[in-house]
Amino acid sequence: MSLKFWLLPIWLVASNLFAQKGELNIHFHKNIEKVIELKKEIYKDKNGIKIQIFSGSRYYADKIEKKFQREFPDYKTELVFETPNYKIWYGNFNTRIEAERELIKIKEKFKEAFYFKPKLSSSSSF
Repeated sequence: MSLKFWLLPIWLVASNLFAQKGELNIHFHKNIEKVIELKKEIYKDKNGIKIQIFSGSRYYADKIEKKFQREFPDYKTELVFETPNYKIWYGNFNTRIEAERELIKIKEKFKEAFYFKPKLSSSSSF
């Protein structure tokens, strides 16, 4: 009898623990969707994977960029300054596979090239 006496209250308490109703309501300003879309538009070119061709002084960055444009005239490069170096970046690839395909071609002429995903706030383009 003692066991039944303790099991009934424990069972009642335990069954009530799982009886809560979980509901979450999120209310946000009607313009938040516009802000999100605007941010996506601004950063659409900065979210992809890039190939870095060179990192060093401005003088050599200009020389390497000209050489790269002679070797790959259809490729548009981006000169970026990240303290203390100037960097030459190419591309904005959605997948690593796309970046690797281009990197194979580029590494034939520029052995130190590699691909990476840049941080958004750390660079400024020239």
